[in-house]
Amino acid sequence: MATIVRKLTAYRPLADVFELVKTENHAVFLDSSLQGETGCFSIVGFEPYRVLEQRGGICREDGIACEAPFLEVLRTRLKEGEEPNPTPLPLVSGAIGYLSYDFGRRFELGESRHAGTLDMPEALMVFYDALIIEDHREHALYAAVQGRRMPTGRAIDRIERLVSHARPAPA
Repeated sequence: MATIVRKLTAYRPLADVFELVKTENHAVFLDSSLQGETGCFSIVGFEPYRVLEQRGGICREDGIACEAPFLEVLRTRLKEGEEPNPTPLPLVSGAIGYLSYDFGRRFELGESRHAGTLDMPEALMVFYDALIIEDHREHALYAAVQGRRMPTGRAIDRIERLVSHARPAPA
């Protein structure tokens, strides 16, 4: 499924737009506060179409246990959705998530003798149908939509409405 990328006509800082989706399931904000070449983009993801997680050593895809290990399933899903990115944007599709220290520790040192104290996945990767990318240099917003959860036109319309309704985020 090819991702549609469109530059939006309106501009609001992405922090303001995130306020409108932050309570949605698995909404994410990668906020770049750096200046210069390394800090020129921020990204908001929402409308997940796939959630891959590992808890207690068990890999689950959309809540269903997998037979394969987490990294194997992740590689497969990334390969299935692989497509070229002809834009200067850092990300227009794929997954956003994390691998915890405890997840990586298993590869080097084995299981920890200390019980986990946080109720969170050891690894989590979320595949988003809709991304909003802010180019801090251009003061521009881009919509990147795959059309898996809703038709691309409706998704882009929703993003444009979010941007037009955004108000300054709390400091």
